[in-house]
Amino acid sequence: MNTRAAAIGLSFVCAVSVAVQASILPVTNTNDNGPGSLRQALLNANVGDTIDATGIGGVITLTSGELLVNNSVTINGSGADLLVVDGNDAGTVFRVMSM
Repeated sequence: MNTRAAAIGLSFVCAVSVAVQASILPVTNTNDNGPGSLRQALLNANVGDTIDATGIGGVITLTSGELLVNNSVTINGSGADLLVVDGNDAGTVFRVMSM
């Protein structure tokens, strides 16, 4: 077998195997920060991830400033009548940095 062809084939397999799959990051509480919060999910998110807040209801009151969106993500909520993000009189609730 041609060594060069084997090396090219192995390189292709390695490149394909490092492809990143999108994740679903659950929001499990209405806390402003910490595990299970929308803010933590945004911090942990990578490009293409989905942040799932469909399992909670109530008000997320921001006490740590605006929420930074640094990657192209999808945020699913339980509906405007069930889940609200309250900016706590801040000028901005979400700051989208770049896409």
